[in-house]
Amino acid sequence: MHPEVTPCNDVASSKTNTLYSTSYDEIVAVLGKPNIADDFYKVEHSWGFTYKGHKMAIWDWKGSWLSGEWSTYGPTELIRELFPNKDVRW
Repeated sequence: MHPEVTPCNDVASSKTNTLYSTSYDEIVAVLGKPNIADDFYKVEHSWGFTYKGHKMAIWDWKGSWLSGEWSTYGPTELIRELFPNKDVRW
């Protein structure tokens, strides 16, 4: 887990970006195990966390994780810091 990431369960989020070509295991390596109980009909894996003073989140939407796509909430530049060499965009 990234040393500057702190799990956080009270993140109210809406999608700001998409993280592409990233596996579940790559996210777990940075954020730890999923820690948010989300809408089980639509979301299987969900993380809430703080990084550099910002509340942030990453989750899959209706199986998007199977193709390596993840919805994100938080500043684009900070998602890119956590996942360098990955495509993050709207």
